[in-house]
Amino acid sequence: MSLPTGKVIVAGCTHGGLSVIRSLGKHGLTIIAMTYNPGEHGLSSRYVNEKVICPHPKNEIAFINFLLKNAQKWSGALIVETNDYYATALSKHKDVLKEHYRLVVPDWEVAQVFIEKDQTYRLAEKCGVLHPRVFHPSSLEELEVIIDQIQFPTMVKPVRSHEFHAEFNTKLFIAYNADELRQAFRKPFSAHIPVVVSEIIPGTDYKSLERVSMYIDRYGNICSEMYNLKLRQAPPMFGINRVSQTVQSLPEVRMQTLKLLRAVNFKGHAGVEFKRDPRDNKLKLIEINIRLLADTQLAIACGIDTPWMIYQDIVEDNQFKVASYNNTYFIHGLTDMIFIAKDIYRFQHFGRLIEPYIARHKTFAYLSLSDPKPFISEACSRLWNFVNKASQTIFHKGLKMPYIIR
Repeated sequence: MSLPTGKVIVAGCTHGGLSVIRSLGKHGLTIIAMTYNPGEHGLSSRYVNEKVICPHPKNEIAFINFLLKNAQKWSGALIVETNDYYATALSKHKDVLKEHYRLVVPDWEVAQVFIEKDQTYRLAEKCGVLHPRVFHPSSLEELEVIIDQIQFPTMVKPVRSHEFHAEFNTKLFIAYNADELRQAFRKPFSAHIPVVVSEIIPGTDYKSLERVSMYIDRYGNICSEMYNLKLRQAPPMFGINRVSQTVQSLPEVRMQTLKLLRAVNFKGHAGVEFKRDPRDNKLKLIEINIRLLADTQLAIACGIDTPWMIYQDIVEDNQFKVASYNNTYFIHGLTDMIFIAKDIYRFQHFGRLIEPYIARHKTFAYLSLSDPKPFISEACSRLWNFVNKASQTIFHKGLKMPYIIR
């Protein structure tokens, strides 16, 4: 393999990929923005040197062949993946790709444990880490056997989140009774998408989800730890992070996370999320992600430049540690404002709504005065979606909330 070229392929250009593009672009690296979706807003960043539309990585052979076909042009480039489709394809074919590229994704025997959530729960049980009660029915008949043991409401949660979201445009289904559970289970079962039936831990979004973003270098040393609390999600309770806040430490989160990561000799970046159960005040594991997400922008803004740390470790074999950071808010601006407008009557604490926006240290998913085009792209896309949905309403087609089965 040739010497490192200073090139980075960012696979996926939504807000997670955009944070990588901006970070490494500012360090003077050549950024190749790669995606199967030409509508992703990160493609418009000023730091992108080359835009590439690739085959969808769910077609692993076509995607890997595409990378191999361009191996001479991009030889030595670091590939940073930002969704599970890319992570799966890159990890499974790591042996052939590492002859041409630098990869941060773990080997498949490790990556699979975190990409497939049923394996994550099995690892948690092995390590003595608590998690919500889950059932693993693989057929409608098996669902009937366990249905009397389930407490409602309950959730139907995917084993492989990326496949479920691509099919249903939501993270999970909620069922309030047995009939709704049968209906919710039948949809992914018919699409050959494996799921688990999971207990719902009660409570609100506000500071009940405790999280850490951790980077472990190629030698197994912890280079950075960033702790944060979710404040608001979109949609509430079961959605993506729309507002979060760093805190200086969460000792119990750290202890439980290291149990899980050390058990499989994990190296790379991991984002681990727990929820504190108000019924017993104990932490329960929600999920582990091994790709770069929105938390990456929060880490960069508070003083931990994770993409640069990864590049230095994987490409330059230069390891360094960041031990401190500022308390900072992350805001997915337009998403947060839309949900505030929808649910303003539910909020009893006005100060909680505005506190992130008036804080001294804050960062946004897309908004950046030095790189404004991605935010403009996002705003135009949301405006178009609003007009489109409004026209559907006018013509009596109605709007559905796919994340609730009712």
